[in-house]
Amino acid sequence: MVTLAQIGRIRSSVLLPSLPGVSSRIRSAIADPTKTTLNVGAIVDEDPSLAARVVGFANSPHYGVREPVTSIEQACGILGSNTIYDLSLQAELMGFYDGLDPKTLGDAKTMWVHAIATGRICTILGSRFLTHLNLAQDQHDGLYTVGLIHDLGMFSMFGAFRAAYVELTQLLEHDAPILQMREQQMFGFSHTEVGAVIGHILGLPGDLVDAIENHHLPAVRIRNQPLTLIVSLADTVVSAALSGTTVREELLLVPRYLGLKEGTTIELVELAREEIRELAA
Repeated sequence: MVTLAQIGRIRSSVLLPSLPGVSSRIRSAIADPTKTTLNVGAIVDEDPSLAARVVGFANSPHYGVREPVTSIEQACGILGSNTIYDLSLQAELMGFYDGLDPKTLGDAKTMWVHAIATGRICTILGSRFLTHLNLAQDQHDGLYTVGLIHDLGMFSMFGAFRAAYVELTQLLEHDAPILQMREQQMFGFSHTEVGAVIGHILGLPGDLVDAIENHHLPAVRIRNQPLTLIVSLADTVVSAALSGTTVREELLLVPRYLGLKEGTTIELVELAREEIRELAA
């Protein structure tokens, strides 16, 4: 749970959002039963960069439109509000890349690929492997979102500390517990704390904030948090796919707590590699 002490300590070092961004306004519109896709479209229309992404995405082969989509209203009708929300989150995370030198930008793109791939693996888990969990509809709809933003704190710390943080993550990116310990030593807080504080400020649902804050905890401590378990597993398999390492499935408790069959983790690593190849193309 995020505390006022955390917010104060982190705010003194990391730029935290003070006003709702576009993604937060879109999420509020989706949650409001009196609002429609037209209201979401009106918010998108205020952000030219996001508007271009939304129209471009609606014209992708995935949606099979017969005639070119040229208006925000058309695009919103095709994509739906949840997809538009995900695109707005992606656009806001991309803002951390502004003004980076080429070398640092390369490191940032690796973080970006990890974030998107984790979101996609969360979605695959929910739709293909975890139907027995009977997740609530809002939890199921939020799987891609929570996977995308699970390392929100890393993006924020990257933006604040640049070279120092890049060096740290390069050394320890595949050893999350030690990375968090070194973050505490160097900066006074970890990326999961920062992410949880940002999520709290933006008014994200509690289970999403919990997943951001707790996905690196030992499985036994999060066994009653299904959303956190899903993010933890997705993060693990994407990290393995990116690093080229193998996952010793017999050592992982998360798949057991989720009720997954033996061999599922290995299959998920292969699916993550496919997602990463697609993102790199």
